[in-house]
Amino acid sequence: MAGVVGGNVVDWRVASTAVEQQAVLAPEPTVALAVPPPPADPAPVRSAATLRLRPTPTAPPAAPERVEKRVVTLPTQPVVVPPAVAKAPAAPTPTSVSITQANLYQGMSAALFAQDLAAVASTEPDFITLNEAGHRGDAEIRPPGYASFRTTGSPYLAETPVLWRTDRWTQVDAGSRWLTTRKVKWGERAVNWVTLRSTAGQVLSVVSAHPAPTLRRTAGLLPVFMDGLAVLVRELRSRGPVLVGGDFNAGYHGPLWPGDALATAGLTSTYDAFGVPDGGTGDHGGHTIDYVFHTAGLTPTAQSTRELTSDHDAVLASFSLEG
Repeated sequence: MAGVVGGNVVDWRVASTAVEQQAVLAPEPTVALAVPPPPADPAPVRSAATLRLRPTPTAPPAAPERVEKRVVTLPTQPVVVPPAVAKAPAAPTPTSVSITQANLYQGMSAALFAQDLAAVASTEPDFITLNEAGHRGDAEIRPPGYASFRTTGSPYLAETPVLWRTDRWTQVDAGSRWLTTRKVKWGERAVNWVTLRSTAGQVLSVVSAHPAPTLRRTAGLLPVFMDGLAVLVRELRSRGPVLVGGDFNAGYHGPLWPGDALATAGLTSTYDAFGVPDGGTGDHGGHTIDYVFHTAGLTPTAQSTRELTSDHDAVLASFSLEG
């Protein structure tokens, strides 16, 4: 089909076809997406035929963490190591112990007392038990290297101190106990005791005792004293072995010998192992009235006496210490 347009012959079929093709190729309306607003200079809009979806951009990989390197400068001065200090030699572990009992007559002068005490300490026993030291000061009764314990306030409390070597033993506990309290001359009597621990951890107790002599005014006091001593020793035995030193004013196995109380306490005299010393233990008509007693856990290994200015000899004893 043709017609004349502006003097030209036009085929209407061809023209309509061209219009249809232009309609087909015309861009389709785009749908607005919920995306951030375009940049200031947007890229040209492409036709639907060439439009392609762009992949969602991914975040660029994180930059590796920067490790700061530090340079450590070592001191240029040499390191000085102090020389090793030699340790003081440790005190020997007690596998045996020794004790000296001494009644140092209270009527002696200070010079004679000091002389006798020096003789008692000269053998360096582990323990010393003294009697009749109630009016002596602490400085008077402590030889070098020894500590002491007693309760003051009464001469009968203070007269029975216990001494021990400080390089081998440390005090754990201590106390005093009245055993007779009759208000007559010599009727009041007390004991002092100390529980000690050795440098190796061994524990034992030492008691210093001095019951009254048996006279008319003090009759019956020795059994009372010994019963009280037995109670104390049984208490101390729960901690370890016990040593008792003292002037007991009773002959060995004589009429006043307190055998039952000693058995109750578990105490044994060193004389049971070695016999009594010749001539007794002082200026008492040959009687033996000064003793060292021990409980189980201590085995006597030696015994001797030493003449003193005092009217009593010192009694020295050594023991092997079990455990």
